[in-house]
Amino acid sequence: MELANFYLKDKTLIHKLFKVLVPRYMNYTTSFTSMYLLSNRDIDWSNYRQRSYVNQRVLIELKGNPYPPLLNHDLKRNNLLHNILLSQVSRDYYMNRTNVDSEISKEQD
Repeated sequence: MELANFYLKDKTLIHKLFKVLVPRYMNYTTSFTSMYLLSNRDIDWSNYRQRSYVNQRVLIELKGNPYPPLLNHDLKRNNLLHNILLSQVSRDYYMNRTNVDSEISKEQD
């Protein structure tokens, strides 16, 4: 309680923390937040492997909130051009493979 009182400037949020958020996440066994790194315009990509996230802006989303999620993972992306092309190539590959297998089996008989 003292820790929340120290960090929260708006004291009405202490009530929300203990009456709304703590009961919602009491039985969670995994993390109850999702963190998204926001793009930064002044990134030095010349040394990207040693880049630190010190000045990086992030967005934290509470799981189970009443609002729509930031990233919708349930989107069907079958109609995107590269997915159409890949599915056709895959279909052609397996059709050719079955034809070759059937020809080999005929030659062996």
